[in-house]
Amino acid sequence: MPYLRAAGGGSIANVFSIKAKELGPDNIRVNTVLVGMIESARWARRAESSGKPPGVPLGRIGRAEEFADVVAFLVSPRATYVSGTAINVDGRLSDAV
Repeated sequence: MPYLRAAGGGSIANVFSIKAKELGPDNIRVNTVLVGMIESARWARRAESSGKPPGVPLGRIGRAEEFADVVAFLVSPRATYVSGTAINVDGRLSDAV
């Protein structure tokens, strides 16, 4: 974090944990992206054998670009008022649990 502080701020897209309150006074935003099933060889094999991703309400595996777009938004200047939040990129899989 010292490099971000020295630069006058920045943005962190953190997967699975956050420390937003501690870094907020230094103009450092921290957000969490909770990822579900994203395209990979492993998930493709599972989907092929079952016909569709089991338990995903949207009925498909997510694309890497969909995950990347959320992260790109969070670290961009367009998200300067977004901090201390968690965003599910999981096709509503977390709702199905």
